Amino acid sequence: MPVLAGLTALVIFLVDLAGSLGVAVAVLYVVVILISASFADRRALILIAAGCAGLTVLAYLLAHGPSLGQQALLRCLISLSAIAIVTWLAVRHRISTQILRNSERRYRNIFQSTGASIWEEDLSDVRRAMDALVQQGITDVRAHMDASPEFLRHCVSLVRIVDVNEAAMKLVGARDQPHFMSSLQNIFIAETEPSFREFLLAYYEGKSSFSYETMIRTIDGERRSILMAATFPVTDGAHENVLVSIFDITDRIRAEQALEQARAELAHVGRVITLGELTASIAHEVNQPLAAIVTNGEASLRWLERPVPDLAEARECLVELIGEGRRAGDVVNRLRKLATKAAPEHTLVEVRTLIAEAVELVNRQLLEQQIRLTQDLGAHPAVVLADRVQLQQVIINLMINGAQAMATTSVRELTIRLRQDPAEGVIVTVQDTGVGVSEDAMDRLFSAFFSTKASGMGMGLSISRSIIHAHDGRIWVTSAPGAGAAFHFALPLASQAQDPAP
Repeated sequence: MPVLAGLTALVIFLVDLAGSLGVAVAVLYVVVILISASFADRRALILIAAGCAGLTVLAYLLAHGPSLGQQALLRCLISLSAIAIVTWLAVRHRISTQILRNSERRYRNIFQSTGASIWEEDLSDVRRAMDALVQQGITDVRAHMDASPEFLRHCVSLVRIVDVNEAAMKLVGARDQPHFMSSLQNIFIAETEPSFREFLLAYYEGKSSFSYETMIRTIDGERRSILMAATFPVTDGAHENVLVSIFDITDRIRAEQALEQARAELAHVGRVITLGELTASIAHEVNQPLAAIVTNGEASLRWLERPVPDLAEARECLVELIGEGRRAGDVVNRLRKLATKAAPEHTLVEVRTLIAEAVELVNRQLLEQQIRLTQDLGAHPAVVLADRVQLQQVIINLMINGAQAMATTSVRELTIRLRQDPAEGVIVTVQDTGVGVSEDAMDRLFSAFFSTKASGMGMGLSISRSIIHAHDGRIWVTSAPGAGAAFHFALPLASQAQDPAP
């Protein structure tokens, strides 16, 4: 290219020097500048243009000498103007091209070096397939895709992977891009289909972004949990390629599962400890119906052993005996659930019923400590989606804490309130008239192993906070030293109206 530009400039100079054509031959120097624009940088391009302008002036002086021919001078000025204009345009183009190349190089570096897996996908064919459905009279593409798995799989096959980065190949265990492309059918599994359906529908419906957790399988057969995320380009009819970022969240999911298991085990330990503290109340709750069973059984025998057996009285005693037996069974069943180590199971729970069951277990301890219990539970059902056992554990923990806080006070009143709030859902408050919580202890009250009691383990409130947070709720305390403390927790109301779990 440099040689061609030089030879072209030499030929133009010799023809212009002859001066026999009577035209502005030097205008052709713009060809030299355009050739040079393909290999010269901005500075070199300006120097070449300056050289062409110098050759134009030199040819004019050599051909016409000191005499100033008006037409020859006009041709010279026209040539110089053309050289200047084309040089300016070429320099501008060179700058724009360099900026574009730097931008592409920067994009490529980011694309390849980022830790996230990035897939560049062409969805044009998918758009055309969905448009064809609308032309056939199908207005609800989502419903059609749900009802026709074959169409979904057809759309997935129309997605063209344009490019992937190093992280994407590493995620699936591919050696290179050809290996990656040839393994796509093995990467996508049944669990991947729902995410692809939502991804394609989000694109077609004109949404600005998309994210979804799903599963893929590596080339070696390992299942990986991923988060798909994409921001769709805002275009006017031109369906550009879409960059899909894929993050490997397998380790995070495993850590969350391990944390959930540890939380469940910790909650179980807390329940066992709580049951130990409620031994007296539990014994009373079980002994009461057992004593009634014995009394009714003895009475039934007396009615039957009379010279004329009184079957009606005996029957009435037996009915009461069965009722007390069921009551004892209910108590034992609730205790078994509290003591059992099981995975959390979220069902629809009526909070007022749950509070009543918790009160039954703690009531004996409150009576022994001469604590007056007040309940303000409202008139309307309060249904939440929660694990019944864990939520009951929180209520029992707060009641026991309130009772223990009043061990040294003369006025002993424990109040349980339940109200519903449009913003926060169900709010349960357990308030005591104990010594209250100091400002120093307030910030650490829900921390593990922190206790305001000398013999306390400091686990009850920490476990309660973990349980409430796991239910998308919050727990807090309000207190004035010497005037008691009020523990509150809030849970969202159940989103669907169903009968609460028994």
